[in-house]
Amino acid sequence: ELLQSCQTQPLAGKLRTAPANKSTIWRQVADAPHYLSSCATLCGQLVAVGGYEAGHTSAISVYNETTDSWEAMGNMPTARCWALVAILNGKMMVVGGWVGGWVRGSWVL
Repeated sequence: ELLQSCQTQPLAGKLRTAPANKSTIWRQVADAPHYLSSCATLCGQLVAVGGYEAGHTSAISVYNETTDSWEAMGNMPTARCWALVAILNGKMMVVGGWVGGWVRGSWVL
């Protein structure tokens, strides 16, 4: 469902920094679902992939800002942590990572 409603939009002119006379206020939110997971925004939502929790994980989780919690969304074909994650043409690319050794495989969500 997450991907079906996704529409990519150009970011030009939409990114802004805090004015010099105002401070940025940080607030604590729910802990990440796993240690060493990689994150990116997809369809306006924060998505965490992989990580480590008593072993490498292939978990995919989405942060729900309303409930301040992470929701499980499925799994990648292989477990990994420390992967590189990027959004390309509206799709999440998970590249490389570590599973007891460096891996070079890539996956697209």
